[in-house]
Amino acid sequence: MLAQAAKPPVLKDDEALVFGRIVPIASLQAQTRKAHFTGEVLTLSGANPEARLAALECFYREATIAAAIEELADLERILGHRIDLSRLVIKSSRMKTRLGSCIPGKRTIKLNSLLGRFERKYLRMILLHELVHLKVSGHQRDFYDILLAYVPNYRREKRELATKIREYGV
Repeated sequence: MLAQAAKPPVLKDDEALVFGRIVPIASLQAQTRKAHFTGEVLTLSGANPEARLAALECFYREATIAAAIEELADLERILGHRIDLSRLVIKSSRMKTRLGSCIPGKRTIKLNSLLGRFERKYLRMILLHELVHLKVSGHQRDFYDILLAYVPNYRREKRELATKIREYGV
């Protein structure tokens, strides 16, 4: 699904999607590669367009991790009695074929940085999917029994996200 998203992006070079909102991008020529988000404008600095693109990807990785940590604080109240959320490590990178992965033995959850582009409900959905893997390793019935208890519209939301990924070609 993700590997097939090869269409050119709907957004222009001077706009970015940040958790479902289109925000303007300000580009700065600079030796250091950085991204700064004020909540209204995303400023990318770098010596050339490739460096600014790398700064954008770094921004998405960091934003995805920060949002996931915020979601975990809320989910701890909801899941704490059912799934042990202690000592979790949250990572993010741009993945070609997955939206998330879980390594229960290392208590590590890795989220695709694409999730930083779309509404947070999708990040929460994928995060919950991976958290359930801390309890159930495969995708058998008991996995979905737990997941659907917390995300009743999981299948519909997953289809919506797939559609958005194809639409924006990211």
